[in-house]
Amino acid sequence: MVSLPDSVFANLGQLATVLNEQPELHIRIEIHAQDKWGEEEAAQRLAALEETVTSYLVDQGIDGGRITVEAKGMTGSDWIDIIVTETGE
Repeated sequence: MVSLPDSVFANLGQLATVLNEQPELHIRIEIHAQDKWGEEEAAQRLAALEETVTSYLVDQGIDGGRITVEAKGMTGSDWIDIIVTETGE
């Protein structure tokens, strides 16, 4: 797990509310890591970000089958994109 700002968890909480109200929706999470990390450290950071975000949403009642995660590698800075879909793609 990795530490994230409270604002990220607030946004994830709002997302969880919407997903709980609309069970037909799925999300794709795209995770990016800072390019200052070495390849191994970036992979570890991406995995930790994935675990933190996914675990939080599952703890909020979201079925893990509705969550797809893509690690985008080192792309300049740490960030998380969340794309809401109706098909799970």
